[in-house]
Amino acid sequence: MVESRIEQEMSGETLFCPVCGTSVERGMKHCPTCGAKLSFTICPGCHRPVVAEKFCPFCGTRLMPTSWKGIILMYLITVGSFFLLGVIAIVLLIALVVSFILISPIDPYTAIQMSNDFAFIYLALMNVSELIFLIPLIVYFKTPKKMLRAVGFVKQRILSSIPEEIVYALLGLFVSVILQSTLFYLGVIDVTPSVYTLNIYIMLALSLVVVAFSEEALFRGFFYQALSYRYNWIIAAVVSSIIFATVHPVYPTFIVAFLLGIVMCIIYEKSGKNLMSSTLFHYTYDLTIFVFPTILYLLS
Repeated sequence: MVESRIEQEMSGETLFCPVCGTSVERGMKHCPTCGAKLSFTICPGCHRPVVAEKFCPFCGTRLMPTSWKGIILMYLITVGSFFLLGVIAIVLLIALVVSFILISPIDPYTAIQMSNDFAFIYLALMNVSELIFLIPLIVYFKTPKKMLRAVGFVKQRILSSIPEEIVYALLGLFVSVILQSTLFYLGVIDVTPSVYTLNIYIMLALSLVVVAFSEEALFRGFFYQALSYRYNWIIAAVVSSIIFATVHPVYPTFIVAFLLGIVMCIIYEKSGKNLMSSTLFHYTYDLTIFVFPTILYLLS
């Protein structure tokens, strides 16, 4: 049986009741001296096992929720953020359509090119709006700096793992090309090669950084990590990937998102919870999707 992270890392540790200071052992439900209810977890900031309160007594980082109540609450906030994104999408779409109508030229070719550019501008703006997923995390961990540390976006860890991060970035590109090619030849997706301006490609590339980081911070940095402290990593990966898939509800995106969620959980876990590793995989995967039609056209 696969042990949970808490079971693995708390063995041999001396822990104390947060109320009266009595030495307690893992597995205890209540303090033998004062009767206080005990809940064990691991600090996402300093990675030390602690008796769960709101904050780590060693580094002050807000601890991950130790009950389903906290996880479900964050999920509901995530769903609310997703619907808010929908509202933003409608507003942006209306604004762009009105702008296009007002400045649309008479020349049909130019009009088509402008409509393509407008579509990609809309997509880029929607990508940037995914920053909304970071708001509940920042509120939960109190400051952006503490949030970054808690989800695993730490400078020292990033700089010490550059070769590994490059490998994961290339892996994301490879997986995306293979998957998109397979879906295309099976007729599941249709691609129409188009030529866009360099500025549009740059805009998309930059906006996808926001998508990759925001989603990784929330779904791997928070949901997977919180679940992995409570259960073994397999259960944590499956449940967090289901949560990840629910914000990609369109077929076959839902299934692909679930499977990729599992892969990114494995990357996050194997890299020592280095968020940069899973973020780079996520980024190159998404970026390849948008340039895939052109790549496929050039290779055909």
